[in-house]
Amino acid sequence: MAKKIAILGGGVSAMTAAVYLTTKPDWQEHYELTVYQMGWRLGGKGASGRNAQFGQRIEEHGLHVWFGAYVNAFRTMEYVYDELARPATVPLATWQQAFRPHSYVVLEEPINSEWKTWPIEFPLIDGNPADGTLDLHFWQILKMLHAWLHQFVSELESKAKTLNKKTKVQTKKARDRLLLQHLVTEVKAAYNHFEDDVHGWFDSVKDEAQEIWSTPSILMEQLNNVVSLRAQDKQQKKLDSLSVWYLVRKIRRWLKSEIVEHLDDNDDLRRLYICADLAIAVTVGLIRDKVYDRGFGYLNQYDFKEWLARNGADMQYAVDSAPVRGFYDLVFGYEDGNFDKPNVEAGVSILAMLRIMLCYQGGVMWKMQGGMGDVILFSNL
Repeated sequence: MAKKIAILGGGVSAMTAAVYLTTKPDWQEHYELTVYQMGWRLGGKGASGRNAQFGQRIEEHGLHVWFGAYVNAFRTMEYVYDELARPATVPLATWQQAFRPHSYVVLEEPINSEWKTWPIEFPLIDGNPADGTLDLHFWQILKMLHAWLHQFVSELESKAKTLNKKTKVQTKKARDRLLLQHLVTEVKAAYNHFEDDVHGWFDSVKDEAQEIWSTPSILMEQLNNVVSLRAQDKQQKKLDSLSVWYLVRKIRRWLKSEIVEHLDDNDDLRRLYICADLAIAVTVGLIRDKVYDRGFGYLNQYDFKEWLARNGADMQYAVDSAPVRGFYDLVFGYEDGNFDKPNVEAGVSILAMLRIMLCYQGGVMWKMQGGMGDVILFSNL
């Protein structure tokens, strides 16, 4: 006798449940499914309609985009469209026709009592979002995060040179030298080729009689080396974490010393600084709170902005910056809709942001080429 199953609601989750309950060829022999929906329109927050009085304009809740890191969602869409097997002559015949990659994002910054437009062009990444993964361990996350940080710091160092700012930093404390010695030992054992200036830096780190002078680029290059190494072998050495902690904090001190005074007058510099400062704060926080052992859920005791500030993010420029406020806006993260009461769990926020930025395939977003009801809900029926 078939098992009776009631699905409450007709939103995306409900329709997804119905799809996967009916994947077996003989599912009718096992299940008797009934969907209960309030009202006549399926879709929940994914419902959409068209207003005939305004040129058949699509009307729906929110934006009709999915992020390129929605791995499970795109796998479902790929399955559904393959099962539909629509003729090539009909609209939205395949999921690739129903979604198009979208890489251009615009934020708005309130600077000196006026709004400034901050355009961001994310790189297109080859691949199918249905083939992506969100199953990254701690060091893989750091590796991808520091690929972005490396780019930000490289551009900041280049701009610092044009402003005649110092681009050399010194390591003085014996404890910090020990951390760098550990890092050099790990890196030299794993990699073969290094530039001459890096070899010179290695020698100064090892030789107690020499002063250690470096540049942000050298520090970032070795940081990326050790993070990439741990991402491959998945080892968890305490000195690795402490070395990463030291390096990003050293970069932060350089930014505070040489860059901050120019931020109010230079939009490009300010935006690079904000991105680098946020990446450093996230790195410090992930290590400080031992996320590699405790998991991201441990961070949910803090609000996202509170957690950023706790880990040294710049209160004036980064904590309430456009990228941070944009995420709160995206998830409606305000108590009772009050913008003076932002409230989003830090662990949920950080993991979501890292996945959105680091794990996407194709475009960072995929734009539906019709209403959400047309593209998603009715493809499931």
